[in-house]
Amino acid sequence: MGTLNDWEIMSLQRCDLVPLKDKKEILHFMLLKPQPLAAGGIAPSQPTPEATAKQKAPQGGSMRSTLFATAASIGLSTAAFADTRDTVQAFVILPVTEAAHDSFLDVMAKNVEASRAEAGNISFEAFEAEDGTPGIFLVERWKNQAAIDAHMQEPHLKAVEKIVGDSVSADPQQIWLKEVPEIPALPVPEDEVSPRNIVVMLKTDDAHHDAFLKAFEKAVPKARAADGNMGYNIYQVADKPNDFVVVEHWASAAQHEKHLKADYSAELDKALGDGMLVANPMDTRWVLSELSFKE
Repeated sequence: MGTLNDWEIMSLQRCDLVPLKDKKEILHFMLLKPQPLAAGGIAPSQPTPEATAKQKAPQGGSMRSTLFATAASIGLSTAAFADTRDTVQAFVILPVTEAAHDSFLDVMAKNVEASRAEAGNISFEAFEAEDGTPGIFLVERWKNQAAIDAHMQEPHLKAVEKIVGDSVSADPQQIWLKEVPEIPALPVPEDEVSPRNIVVMLKTDDAHHDAFLKAFEKAVPKARAADGNMGYNIYQVADKPNDFVVVEHWASAAQHEKHLKADYSAELDKALGDGMLVANPMDTRWVLSELSFKE
């Protein structure tokens, strides 16, 4: 295993932690140190898979994302810092019309801020298509079923439900997701807006299921450690064990493009191209820009 470099040690020291002799113990301590939560979400409109609450790893911002990358770079397993609970995730597609866009976002902005303040929320992210195609996309994470049940009763959600029917051109789509045990989801920095984001749905089959996961187990830590990465998680569709959703966050389009040209990306593409996928992922891939509702 490698060691922390001078810049990484300086980053650790700047956090005003009690020095520990072992550098990896310092990193463990920092990642496990309690942090204030920041999150939110739009409520589901139908029952979701049962979720059991367990101990939650803390969240943080840009420094925290750097620490996760550092952990990966020195060969330290990030699984120890991830949620080990049966969390509940959702990918939501809201085909909001251009005419209703502004008024809908006014209501959604209030829902975002209030939902993030809910005790049961882990994170909430709202996006629009980078090419300007009308619509709003949400990626939300909740601690458990009880958190969602409580959210369903909140007035900020009711306000969204009241107007959504008149704001969309087709029925909204909501896909329930669960974490992949082999590749636990990690927190994303919510104090910074990610300009380039990718959401892609991937479908494999029983014969290739294990090889599919092995390929991502190998690639995900390298993607998370890549320059400009602000988050890289893969989720399994709750009721379809061979369907997955990958959510990526990048600090710039250029850094995302560099990631696509990296050796580990080429290796992953080759593995997926060897008959692993039963549908063309380009048909279910979105390039998104994150929305910011801060004044």
